[in-house]
Amino acid sequence: MEHLIYDPASEDFPKRFGEYLRALRSERKIALRHLADREVTRATLKAVERGEYPLDNMFVAHLTARYGGDLGDLLAEREPIVLLASGTIAAGGMEESFEPGDVDGLLDAYLRLIHRLRGEAETKSITLRREDLIDIADQLGRPRAEIVDRVAVLLGATGDERRAMVDLYLSGAMVLGLV
Repeated sequence: MEHLIYDPASEDFPKRFGEYLRALRSERKIALRHLADREVTRATLKAVERGEYPLDNMFVAHLTARYGGDLGDLLAEREPIVLLASGTIAAGGMEESFEPGDVDGLLDAYLRLIHRLRGEAETKSITLRREDLIDIADQLGRPRAEIVDRVAVLLGATGDERRAMVDLYLSGAMVLGLV
């Protein structure tokens, strides 16, 4: 299967993502009717596979998981994040500082770092790698779902958006998004 780089801002991403999902479904020999439900209808799935449906980060993550894909396959390679006790978080040759012991400060630095790595302005819309959040939670000795929820709070997510991010995390999604 062709490697697809996750770039929802790209004009051709919906078409390429639809082709990726169709290939996953074909490879697994799954009929659309088995993937559809009340939340995501067969007509919606057909439109997505044709590249004719608007996509956001959460929907891409949800559909990839629904089709049995790995959103990690859609991400460009990147060095893992490194968290230093001195109050620095780094990845890809960039770093951000935070006050040691300040969990929210660390998470805010992480979000700034991710935006910088992608050349994006700091906005609520973001896609985060599951492995980053696991690494941060483990290094802090905090429950992973708590870290996901705290990141969502820092992004200004509503209660429903926060629950959706935590649910995506708990479902094993490789990428968590918020639009």
